[in-house]
Amino acid sequence: MSNVPFSQSTPVGAAQTPPNDQSAELETISLDAAREMFEQIAGRPSLGTELEALDELLAGVDCTPLAVTLLAQLARQDNSPSQLLQRWRHSKTAFISTGGDHRESSVNVSIQISLDLLSAMNGGTEGGQLLSICAHLPDGLRTPVFAQLVAHFGDIHAARDLLVTFALITVGSNDELRMLNPVRHFVLKHLPVTAGHLAALREIYFAIAASGPVVIDENFSELAKNMAPEYNNLTSFLLHLIGTEEPSQELYDAVNHVSEYSYYTIPSPTLREAFRSRLTTHPSWLAQCLRDLGRTRLVRDEYSLAMDNFQAARILYATLGNTTSETQCRQFLGQCLRMQGLWEDAERELHAARDAFVELGREVDAAKCALELGDIYHMRGDFEQATFHLILARDVFKGRGERLRTAQCTRSLGLIQFRQDNLPAAESELRSAMSEFEAIGSSLDAARCIESLGNVRIRQRDYDSAEKLLVSAKEVYVQLGMKLDLANCHASFGTLYSDQGKTLEAIESFETARNIYGLVGYQDRVADCTSEITKLRNAM
Repeated sequence: MSNVPFSQSTPVGAAQTPPNDQSAELETISLDAAREMFEQIAGRPSLGTELEALDELLAGVDCTPLAVTLLAQLARQDNSPSQLLQRWRHSKTAFISTGGDHRESSVNVSIQISLDLLSAMNGGTEGGQLLSICAHLPDGLRTPVFAQLVAHFGDIHAARDLLVTFALITVGSNDELRMLNPVRHFVLKHLPVTAGHLAALREIYFAIAASGPVVIDENFSELAKNMAPEYNNLTSFLLHLIGTEEPSQELYDAVNHVSEYSYYTIPSPTLREAFRSRLTTHPSWLAQCLRDLGRTRLVRDEYSLAMDNFQAARILYATLGNTTSETQCRQFLGQCLRMQGLWEDAERELHAARDAFVELGREVDAAKCALELGDIYHMRGDFEQATFHLILARDVFKGRGERLRTAQCTRSLGLIQFRQDNLPAAESELRSAMSEFEAIGSSLDAARCIESLGNVRIRQRDYDSAEKLLVSAKEVYVQLGMKLDLANCHASFGTLYSDQGKTLEAIESFETARNIYGLVGYQDRVADCTSEITKLRNAM
């Protein structure tokens, strides 16, 4: 398993980023329902001679609720259906003629009419400027950021109220200013943020990025408080800057801070993958970007992509004469090979990396290699060598105050005790490691200990406790998207059910595990699961 921690402080909404597909927000309703919706919002219970114009207007926007809402809000501002219909006829040609989804074009016409009327209002210019800022923030303009923008507007509160009146934004449950995807994408395309406001956003969001944690320790959760609720907004805004600005030290630092926070919560390659193509004239930045992108791919069980990244970074570091970073890439390559069960290749790379680190005087890096080697010897059944390397590594980490890696060594030593059927000793080591992981907020490592304790309970035939522990671990793996860990957990469920004589459930669990192992390229484990399934079927 990967020796990478994950914090219990996950980015709010990290798995809820609004999708590009806007179909749900472009559904249509009946003409009668659209008319009733319009009249309720506009406050016009009796339209009289305007009814024919209203029906033509509603049919023209395909009775799309978003378009109906926008137009009804305009009607509240003393714009009659006839006047709105005239504006719609004038504006629709430019959007309908562009092709694409007719419903989307109808909504776009309604948005444009709203923006045209907004610009004519007192305070409308600032309303448009605030709207363009909100468009860059998919999780909404939150109150702390709003407060920092006050100095950059004449009257930001009036601008906000105007946008709410026009239904271009809504106020969320935490007072954040939100906009629906069709409005957001339209504004991003047609209403660019001003240079002054862009500079203000850069200053605000770069400061948030700089305040976030980049290592996991006992301070991680506290430092993540500002970063977590702004994670999606930071990602969206930085992607915009990556695509529109030349690389700078400030942008480089912000991308690294947000990506490292993501690495320890829900790993995402998005920012670094976008940034790498902009760094061709910055070889040292590109090398680090590739190396760290590989680290993210590694913990996502994307081994082929990770190895490509590490190989490319290694070549660049060699060209730059950076021996330490080149050797770190070799260590990561060894870890990739280990995770795929390629023990001999992994051992060769890790021994070479460890020797190089020793020569360079990099004691902690050498200890990281020893930890990896200990896990290799453990998997190959050489418990004496495994224990030797793990104790050696743990002593180094403990002496340097590296609580996380010290606990990882303790966990691995517990697994060795388990393999040798020393269950009390295994449980003691695993509980010690789990307590330390929980103390520093490493939820993934804690879940791995919980799963291992579940396996101890299976050996002890305490099946109810075992199942509860495995379910708890599985929930974390699913939340974090950890494929290999999830496969291991399903295999543990297979053993649990097999030991209880629940053959069909056991076969199903091993088949699920086998499928996931196949996806991540872990062929040894695929073969193990196939063997277990065959035994179970033969015994039926």
